[in-house]
Amino acid sequence: MRTLTRSILACATLAVLAGAALWHTHASDTPVAHTAHAVAVKVAMVTQADIPHRVGGIGTVQSLQSVVIRPQLDGTLMRLWVKEGQFVEKGQMLASLDDRDWRAQLAQAEAELAQTRAGLRAAQADLDRYQSLEQGRRHLAPAVGSATSPA
Repeated sequence: MRTLTRSILACATLAVLAGAALWHTHASDTPVAHTAHAVAVKVAMVTQADIPHRVGGIGTVQSLQSVVIRPQLDGTLMRLWVKEGQFVEKGQMLASLDDRDWRAQLAQAEAELAQTRAGLRAAQADLDRYQSLEQGRRHLAPAVGSATSPA
């Protein structure tokens, strides 16, 4: 008997819910009379113009092409000839470096070159002297040989 009562109660509940759902959908289909309010309208001439398109977001922007600028020489930066963001042309001077170290290295290399050339001149003079002594010995050798040989 209890199961029969529960079944009847469940069927009645479902019937009430179905009726409420049907009434709700049917009631929303019928228009409700509203009082119309006046809307303010502004009239303007038609013009052709660009519409600004802005996109907001958080992230990192990376270019398709990038350039890494690094010096071929190390040194102290003495003067920067351009400003950040300034357009530059090929061959334009961008910066000046302290060249005292390079000038000192150049002076040292020039001194070593002069020393090596002086050594070359001394060696050439020795060679010339030894060659002239050898030629003198060759001219004297036949005469000395003929004087000592028994005839």
